[in-house]
Amino acid sequence: MSYSSGIVSLFHVPGCLVRDVEVTSTEILVHVRKRRITAVCPQCGKRTGVVHQRHIRKLLHTLVGTVKVFLLLTRRRFVCSSCNLIFAEDLSFLDGRKRRTKQLAESIVSRLKKESFRSTTEAIGVSYAGLRDCLIHVVDPFMPNWSEKERSHPFSLGIDEHYARRNRYVLSVTNLTARKPITFLPSDRIPLLVRFLRSIPPEVQANIEEVCCDMKEGFIQTALRELPKATVVIDHFHVIQDANNRVQEARKIEQYVARAHINWKVFTKNEEHLSPAEHRVLHIYCQSYPILHCFWRVKEELRDIYRSPTRDHAAEKLKHLRLRMEALDIIELKLWARSLRRHEPYILNFWNNKTTNAYTEGIHVKCKLTQRISFGFRNIDVYIRKAMLAFLPLAALLNYHRY
Repeated sequence: MSYSSGIVSLFHVPGCLVRDVEVTSTEILVHVRKRRITAVCPQCGKRTGVVHQRHIRKLLHTLVGTVKVFLLLTRRRFVCSSCNLIFAEDLSFLDGRKRRTKQLAESIVSRLKKESFRSTTEAIGVSYAGLRDCLIHVVDPFMPNWSEKERSHPFSLGIDEHYARRNRYVLSVTNLTARKPITFLPSDRIPLLVRFLRSIPPEVQANIEEVCCDMKEGFIQTALRELPKATVVIDHFHVIQDANNRVQEARKIEQYVARAHINWKVFTKNEEHLSPAEHRVLHIYCQSYPILHCFWRVKEELRDIYRSPTRDHAAEKLKHLRLRMEALDIIELKLWARSLRRHEPYILNFWNNKTTNAYTEGIHVKCKLTQRISFGFRNIDVYIRKAMLAFLPLAALLNYHRY
């Protein structure tokens, strides 16, 4: 292998001839030009060798350690002898008019997968605006890439929101069967979800057999309306979370009325995980605050319902629990029972396939890690792309410029 060919292979500049290499303490300058002395006219398809103009472009190409590698590219413009069209020669590693190559875009994206914008800027020397432009160009979460399996095999869709910033929530849509994210929507507004569901290709819609979401009425009604063939399942973690929230509201009221501190942990913790000391504390609270004891007992019975082996067994238990709640003269328990009655079919659909949104919740943990690494995001669109970048392989993201 010649010296020039070795440099071409090392720096991934196919079809080029390396004329010179300058090495300094801060940068490496590689002088390159295209190997062919002719070019094909894009209009008539004939080859020409008449050069109209030459100019040199300085492009940031990659890094070797902490030293930047620049390409000093002599690019030519040709004149077609047949149709007189003036055109520039085509080079596969160029990224439009940008002052960087596609090789650098690959380095940027691979760093942004695990680093913040600031650390990437310090390492590569590209400004935040340049990094953001590269990220937006490479990652488009609003155009999901539906796989062949999703077009031909049934799967379950997961929908859940997570906190982004300043009372703004991002909606996560996942494939629970294949365990992969589909997209992140920049808001949890129902019209945005409707627009996304309507954009799903008909052959993919036909294969969505279940939609798993929380107890938010808007999500349930939207799924029923836009995906009529799918079964709506309320995630059982959210049912228990709702129960814990209601217990905590009752605890706060009792605490305010009694002007005494009531330990919240013993009411939230699972009964089987309580220590002997916590059991004694809970017993004292239940004797002192009978209404609070009723709320805690309902929460534990709901947990017990999810241990039922069959749907019929669970339906019977849930019915008896609702009747007991409605019989008590406590308005909050009556409202809770009404909520359980309204959501009962979707709660019981859990026993069809035991579908949960656990994978979606796991994605939210990784999204929060992304937020912490970057110290939060002001731009929701940038955050969505950065979060999506953490889940997708680089090969899938960068296939747009594979040589």
